[in-house]
This record gives sequence, C-alpha cells and structure tokens, in this order.
Amino acid sequence: MLGGASVFRQFMPYLDTIHVTKIDLAPESDSFFENLDASPDWERTEEENWLEEDGLRYCFVTYKRI
Repeated sequence: MLGGASVFRQFMPYLDTIHVTKIDLAPESDSFFENLDASPDWERTEEENWLEEDGLRYCFVTYKRI
C-alpha cells in the first residue's frame, strides 16, 4: 500500500501527540485515519470550537497517548 494511510500507520507507534483537523463532512474514501476517540490508547486533551468557512465546518483537536 502506498500513500498517506501507510505512512501514518507506520509512524503511529512512535507518536505521543497528534493534532487532528476534524471536518464535518463524510466524503467517499478507501482509507481512513484511526478513530482516536474510540481508542483506549489515546485521550482528547484539547478541542477548539467548531468554525465554519464557505459552508464547511471544522475544528482542531489534540490527542495524547495514555
């Protein structure tokens, strides 16, 4: 497998902090980033308020490895 999904998967064991931009949209895709909210290994430590630009809602979230 080539591309971003395989790169993220390979580096996950080495990360202790992840900054995620969540987008309120569900496009069709064949690859997805791990759902850190459902993972027992990660906790959400910061979350900014949802913002909107040109009709697209998004927010920034920080996770730390437990």
